[in-house]
Amino acid sequence: MDNQTLRNNMRQWRERLSAEDVVHKSYAVMSHLQDYFLIRDDYDGYLCYYPTRGEVDLRPLYGKLLQSGANLYFPVTGDDGIHFYRVQSLSDFAEGRFGILEPVSMELLESTARTLAFTPGLCFSKSGERLGFGGGYYDRFFAAHPEVTQVGICYDEQLSDEITVMDWDIAMQYVACESGIFTNL
Repeated sequence: MDNQTLRNNMRQWRERLSAEDVVHKSYAVMSHLQDYFLIRDDYDGYLCYYPTRGEVDLRPLYGKLLQSGANLYFPVTGDDGIHFYRVQSLSDFAEGRFGILEPVSMELLESTARTLAFTPGLCFSKSGERLGFGGGYYDRFFAAHPEVTQVGICYDEQLSDEITVMDWDIAMQYVACESGIFTNL
């Protein structure tokens, strides 16, 4: 199956999920993330995403991180790539490009040292290959910031070994889904 067909199939599958399925499956993913990454205090910042179109919803986890004083940054995409801006609250968003909620804050992420990225995608392999929407924003960002710890976030049904890897694709170091955390380290 080619990448575009895989993208279309995964997008359609994810958009058919009920709200109850999204909540149930998302809590299972969050449980693994908390157990694996957040019991340590290894990170100064977290690169997050605002869920859209049935994506794994990590907002309850983001709320806990904010309450603990963590620095959370959300993406804004533009013609020059993707940039991350700090939020103080999960209500600090407005609709942006592609109809996705973006932070209203303009406090730009300055340092990516000791940063963990929760990375959305349409499909992942257990070894970390990622299939996004095709814009290459995350690939370019991670190529420029290899020190960021990259965690692909998906549902079990979004795992596939059929992803065709391109030269510019950046594999995730970890993939988190309902059944656990997979790593290619």
